[in-house]
Amino acid sequence: MTLTSLSDSKRQHPTPAFDMIVFGGTGDLAMRKLMPSLMHRDIDGRLHPASRIVGIGRSPIGNEDFAKRVEESCRNVIGPLFTEQSWAIFVRRLHYIALNGSKQNDYGVLRDFLDDSASVPSGASVTSTAQTLNASKVRVFCLATDPGLFGPISENLGQADLLFDARGRSYLDGLTGL
Repeated sequence: MTLTSLSDSKRQHPTPAFDMIVFGGTGDLAMRKLMPSLMHRDIDGRLHPASRIVGIGRSPIGNEDFAKRVEESCRNVIGPLFTEQSWAIFVRRLHYIALNGSKQNDYGVLRDFLDDSASVPSGASVTSTAQTLNASKVRVFCLATDPGLFGPISENLGQADLLFDARGRSYLDGLTGL
């Protein structure tokens, strides 16, 4: 079944609400593999409505330009399953933060974003308050960067007190060429 055949109230949400933070979010690996895969999951109704995808990169491109890059990539990879309806739902999840992964001082912006309950995707039908939702969200950090940055990024996430979610969980994955 696809997104177009299921109403939002009937969609299954096998994943809990999550924030996926993708370092190297504008790079080839993220654009060619990760973003289309996430959109496929969304089309199949497998992503919780309150889940967010945050691209991290050094370029100051902003949310709109990031979304345009993701759209172009997803259109090319997904093909006929890509529809205006599926894109309208998926794009609400996307956010972009310009951040240098090797500079610890830059991580305050990411912390502020993750703590911001106002950035829950519009149209997300959740029953808990946004504050409770953010406290219970799983945080997934994908490092789609040069492996030489894995150490500095992990260290800076720890120093910024971002590595663990409110339940003490941490999911950190270094992607090295899916």
